[in-house]
Amino acid sequence: MHKNKGFHILKKILNKEKIQKYEKELIYQDDDGTFRLYGVFTINKENGYYTVRKIGTHEEKSFSELKNSVTWVTLEQRNRFADAERVHLLDALLSGAKESSKIHENLYKKTKDIEQRSIYVTKLVEDRFKQKSITDELEEYVTSCKRWQLKQFSLSTSK
Repeated sequence: MHKNKGFHILKKILNKEKIQKYEKELIYQDDDGTFRLYGVFTINKENGYYTVRKIGTHEEKSFSELKNSVTWVTLEQRNRFADAERVHLLDALLSGAKESSKIHENLYKKTKDIEQRSIYVTKLVEDRFKQKSITDELEEYVTSCKRWQLKQFSLSTSK
């Protein structure tokens, strides 16, 4: 459904106050691919990264994965600023660990020296362990935010 048509229909059904109230609780995607969250944030995919902007400010954050950007926004919305910054840091660390893994894998494939191959295998194992531990910690935040979002949605629909 086209964005303008959807809002036109909503305007007929709901009054302005209710539309503003629901917009503050919703996450939706516009036709142009922009995600709108809680009436305050937008997320766009730019150059392979997801850029989060807070409407009306110059605040901007980039993430390698959409779910991490949504998690960051949800934590910001809940005023859990330290957790939000941790998610941003973990996303950057994960991105770096993935790049490091690609480099070590390419070096491993190119070298013929047994000692060098052994070193690169060790580096690859370290990279994968690092990625797994970062991903596990990120998943804890993602799961927590998902539960909070479902709870908020349940509260909104029961009113």
